[in-house]
Amino acid sequence: MTDKYLTPQQLANRWEITRVWLYTLKSKGQVPKFRKRGLGPKARVEFPMSEVLKFEKKHFEVVS
Repeated sequence: MTDKYLTPQQLANRWEITRVWLYTLKSKGQVPKFRKRGLGPKARVEFPMSEVLKFEKKHFEVVS
């Protein structure tokens, strides 16, 4: 099974936050597991959709 990956901008849009805030959360370890593609400071960060869904289920409250 191949997983869909979200870019930081796509995840920020999904959560309705800025990309800067997403990177602030990332620096505090408060984001889903992610992978880096490439080496060094130019490496691309990608968030597997399966990890995003697990994270949301655990940390986000659904209000109806």
